[in-house]
Amino acid sequence: MKVIGLLGAECTGKSTVARQLAAQTPATVVPEKLREFVDLAGRTPLCHEQSALMSAQRLAIDSIAADSQQWVIADPAPAMTAIYSLAYFDDSSLLDDAIADCRKFAVLLWCRPDIPWVADGLQRDGAEMRAAVDALIADRLLPDLESEVPVANLRGNVAMRMHVARTALQGCVAPLNP
Repeated sequence: MKVIGLLGAECTGKSTVARQLAAQTPATVVPEKLREFVDLAGRTPLCHEQSALMSAQRLAIDSIAADSQQWVIADPAPAMTAIYSLAYFDDSSLLDDAIADCRKFAVLLWCRPDIPWVADGLQRDGAEMRAAVDALIADRLLPDLESEVPVANLRGNVAMRMHVARTALQGCVAPLNP
């Protein structure tokens, strides 16, 4: 499967990276099911709804990837639901599945929290939570993956992030348009 997974806490530029990559490669972006849930329900999900959200994200990715000759960009990787379950509910029950799922990606692009935090309605809780989620990615998700899946750290402004993303993808994807 030709899938690029985006990791990162709230307001770290994942969607910007996804849109820019899609404009530069033959790729389809799979949008975030969590955002759809919040928009439809008018609230953030509860603990017992996390598993279904992670499954919905994976299903959307698999569905598009199965029918596509292009690359698929997961914005974000389903593992982010497991990380948010840890952060908000102290629930690690989704973590093993999230790690196994991440092994299916060609590359993971980790958007780091070094850009300004911006409020976004119900989904964003602040720079402190963003830092805590970033730490959970580093401590609980990536140690089991870094030897198996390429992980690129995206930092700095958009141009710097895109340079690192394109460099990381060179070994995994067809040539990128400049």
